[in-house]
Amino acid sequence: MFKPKLKGFTLLEILLVVGIIAILAGIVIVAINPSKQLAATRNSERKSDLKQLNNALQQYYIDNGTYPADVESATSWTEICDTGDQEGSGGAVECTGFADLADLVPAYLVAIPVDPLGPVVAFFDQLITKVYAALGGTGYYVIKPSTKIALNTEQAELDVVIAIGTTTAMTATSTPGGELASGLIGYWPFNGNANDSYGTNDGSEQGGVSYTAEGLISQAASFDGSDDYISFSGGSPANDSTASVWIYPTYEEANVDCAHSTPYFGISYAQLSLNDSELCWYSELFGGGWSTVAGTNVPLNTWSHIVATVDSTNGTFNLYLNGDLVHEQLGGGTGPYSSDLPERGIGGWPDMGGSGQFTGYIDEAAVWDRILSGSEISQLYNSGSGVSLVE
Repeated sequence: MFKPKLKGFTLLEILLVVGIIAILAGIVIVAINPSKQLAATRNSERKSDLKQLNNALQQYYIDNGTYPADVESATSWTEICDTGDQEGSGGAVECTGFADLADLVPAYLVAIPVDPLGPVVAFFDQLITKVYAALGGTGYYVIKPSTKIALNTEQAELDVVIAIGTTTAMTATSTPGGELASGLIGYWPFNGNANDSYGTNDGSEQGGVSYTAEGLISQAASFDGSDDYISFSGGSPANDSTASVWIYPTYEEANVDCAHSTPYFGISYAQLSLNDSELCWYSELFGGGWSTVAGTNVPLNTWSHIVATVDSTNGTFNLYLNGDLVHEQLGGGTGPYSSDLPERGIGGWPDMGGSGQFTGYIDEAAVWDRILSGSEISQLYNSGSGVSLVE
């Protein structure tokens, strides 16, 4: 009886298939890159941990008029003690040499967070770092060189800086602000008042301006949209300048023109407002008149960073949103500019009786007498975390 001859794969065919599978597997592994994904996940946890610590510290300050004692004395980077979920100082963990934040638990934090990889251990090449958690460290650090605090971690991965109140990696000498303070002439962090923390241009609260712990870095000024605004004199350079501000709108006027839109920051010839979530700007460089930056979006209930730069030599006005250049206007007039320009204001225009008030929070307003570079503006934005400008 005839039997058909079965034909199998040749060795060459098998090797080709195995080779193709290996190549495809390699492509998939590179694309997925599990180690990178895990590192990114840990970085996200670090950002969340620092945000929780900062919010707790700011609320503690509001309630008590001071930070915990170990934070008040942290003039250099000090690692936060791992007191876990224990209430009260001391506990079962030895915090000597660390910043003890146990007073935050449980009123402000459920527990003191610890870096996803555990604290850094200098010996045994950081072998099994979790084993040494009992040494007291969390991997998170705090510093308070003057009135502002900053938080950091030295274990951020993927060559990124994860911090609040500073843009620099955590070293023994790094402090908030850095070179960004060069040329600074006015800085309003709104930590319970409208004072200029760098210069002498203190603001004057009008209406019922209040302060909230929900600020970007610390506290923020809160405006009710009715009669609240802050006026200030000075702080407006006559030539090149940069204005920076963080805004958190909770309500935006819709279907109005820019001339009747919602103002939030003005330094004489550079005035900024919102029209139905789009950016509006006004500058004396271009003969007056408001302009809308089409396509921009400033969402409600979210912090957004706005920067305007004025080049008085070349007559150029640039507008940045969250670190990105969104508008460049050329062909304007040149400086120096008259001091008879509209009075400076935050949350409303003082020269118009504060009309068209802003509704929401405003934080970290600042003015320079120079043009900040694109990289410096990216530093200010700091991946959405902002940066303190005064030590």
